[in-house]
Amino acid sequence: RGLCHYVAGDNDAAKADAQKCLSLDPENCEANELLGRILILEDDYDGASRVLDQAVAADPEGGSHYYHRARACVYGEQY
Repeated sequence: RGLCHYVAGDNDAAKADAQKCLSLDPENCEANELLGRILILEDDYDGASRVLDQAVAADPEGGSHYYHRARACVYGEQY
C-alpha cells in the first residue's frame, strides 16, 4: 500500500505505511527501500543511507536498494 501512495505522490502516507511496516518487521527490505527513497526526497540523506543499508543487509542479492543507496551517498556527498 505504501508504494501505491508513493507512486500517487502522497509521500506522507507512503512514509507512514513504511514506518508501520518496519515497526512490525524491521528487516523488511521493501519497506526499508521505500522509506529510503522518501527520505532522499526529503533531503535526509543520512537517514536514507541508514535504512537503505538495512535493505541491503536484508537482501544482498537485490539491485534497486543498491542504486538508491548510491543516490543517497551522492546527493549527501558521502564519498
